[in-house]
Amino acid sequence: MRDILLSVASPETLSWVGFLVLAAGLLGEVAILVEPFESHWTHKPLGFGFAAIVLIGYVIGHIGDDAAGEKSAARAAKAEAELTSIRTPRMLAPEKLDKLRTCLQSSPKGKVYIRPAMLDTDGPQLAKQLEDVFKETGFDLVPWPEGASLSWSRAGIFLIVHQLTGVPQHITAIQRCLFAVDLEARGEVDQKHPEDAVSIGIGPRL
Repeated sequence: MRDILLSVASPETLSWVGFLVLAAGLLGEVAILVEPFESHWTHKPLGFGFAAIVLIGYVIGHIGDDAAGEKSAARAAKAEAELTSIRTPRMLAPEKLDKLRTCLQSSPKGKVYIRPAMLDTDGPQLAKQLEDVFKETGFDLVPWPEGASLSWSRAGIFLIVHQLTGVPQHITAIQRCLFAVDLEARGEVDQKHPEDAVSIGIGPRL
C-alpha cells in the first residue's frame, strides 16, 4: 500500500490528504456523539464508518510523514557528503599513487607541464603529488614558461594539447594512466601549446 500511494502522490501531498481525511473522520465522530437519536438505526453504521475514515486518514498521513522524513534525511546526508567532499583535499591515496606510478613506469616518456591554479586551495597539493610521480617515472617535467596560472575557467583535471589527433604516444599513455586512478583528464586544445608536450591542468572542483 505504501509504495502504491507514493507512486501516485508526493509525501507532502499524502500528509495533507491524510490530515484532511483524519479531520473529516473526527468531525463525523463528533457529529454522531451529538446526534439526538442514538437509537436510530444509522447510528452504529455511521460510527463504524467514521472510525474507519479516521484510521485511513491516520495511515495515509503516517505514510506521508515517514516518506517526507526519509526524503529530508536523504537530502541532509547528501548535503553533508558534498560538504565533506569540498573540505577534503583532492589528494591521491597511497594505493592510487602506486597504481599511477606503475602505469607511468612502463609508458613512453616525453615532456610534461603540470599547471595547478594557484587560487585553488588543494590544486597545488595534488600537483605536488603528480610532480613527484612523473619525476620518479622518468618524464621530462619542466616548468611552464609563462609561470603559474592563477585560476582556470575549466573545472577538474584536463590535458592541454596542441591538437587532439596525432598526439605523441606519451600523451595518450598519460591520459590512460590518469583515467586508471579516477582522474578523468579530458583533452583541451590550445594551438599555441608546444606540439611535443602536454599540460596537466588542475582547475577548481567539479
